[in-house]
Order: sequence, then structure tokens, then C-alpha cells
Amino acid sequence: MNRTEKAQFLLENYPEMLDFVDIIIYGRNKYNDENWLLPDGKGMSRKENYASKNRHSALYYSGVDKDQESGFDHLLHDMCRSAMPYVRKCRNIHHPKDTHSSAYSRLKVAREEVAASMEQLDDSRCLTKEEALNKYRGNQYSVPREDNK
Repeated sequence: MNRTEKAQFLLENYPEMLDFVDIIIYGRNKYNDENWLLPDGKGMSRKENYASKNRHSALYYSGVDKDQESGFDHLLHDMCRSAMPYVRKCRNIHHPKDTHSSAYSRLKVAREEVAASMEQLDDSRCLTKEEALNKYRGNQYSVPREDNK
């Protein structure tokens, strides 16, 4: 299915998605022509986007359907704020305040360290979750346990 066919499919089966386009156009008019796509500190940081997304989500789930300023449903704002990081990622746009990539690298290293330490465990017995965490943290087996032998 090519892009034109995909667009036609959306229009025929999910006309509500046009409301999503409306919220993007509203934001474009309010914030000066797609400023969220600007790199180097001129656009929006991940933290600012996340705060706005959470605010709209919290308002919707607390019973407020429409945003007072725009008149759009808070879920549309939430959807838009969810899509923004994906578009920025696809276009390789990074804001100087964004720490996502370095946080991801740290998480990846931590996962590799956990996997390596788990491989070193004695397979003849199973550790409890707390024992495994303590061993990983360098505390060896500070949790008293009973042997099943």
C-alpha cells in the first residue's frame, strides 16, 4: 500500500484522524510555523513537550474534555504531543536539552551489565529477585535464605 492509498484508507475508515490534522494546523498557527521541528534550542525540548502532554492527559482524565484556549479535545493535544518526539526522531532533530540518547546509552550499558552478572550466577539454584539485585549491586547475598538441599 503506497502513501496515497494509506491516506485514502485513513480518510475512509478513520475520518476522526482529520481532527488530528486540525490540531497540528492549530499549533502551527499558534507557535509560528512548526517551531517544534527547529533544532539547537530554538524548538521545544523533550521535557517541555512531555510536560504539555501530561497536562492535557491529566485534564482529560480528570473530566475536562475541551481545552479552554483552543476548543479542541485534550486527547487531540495529547496525541499531537505523543507524535512530536517520533517525528523529531525520524528527522534526526535533537534539542540541546534532550538527554534521551545519552539516557538510552546508559540504560543499554546497565542492561548489558545485568545480563553479564546473571550469566555468572550459579545455575544449580535459583536466587530470589532481592538476592539477584543485591548481588548485582555488589552486596553479594545480604538477604538470609534457606537452602533447599
